[in-house]
Amino acid sequence: KEAQASGGPFNAILLRLYMDGADEIAWHTDGRTFLGERPTIGSLSLGATASFQLRRMRNRDLLLADGDLLVMHSPTQRHWHHRVP
Repeated sequence: KEAQASGGPFNAILLRLYMDGADEIAWHTDGRTFLGERPTIGSLSLGATASFQLRRMRNRDLLLADGDLLVMHSPTQRHWHHRVP
């Protein structure tokens, strides 16, 4: 089923419960060596709606609601930082 949702298997998946919109995660990448050279990371958002931001040359802001699945394929980890402000 994960391959149907993402177009391929995940190296890792993050499940994150946002209680009230006040939770946050600082800017980071998931560029860990144990994930392999070209990881695909799934991030399943549960609970309150949260803003998911990407930055490279300019910021991008995605709103993730309860049950939304964001899939980050390998180029994302090389070229973008991400956070939940």
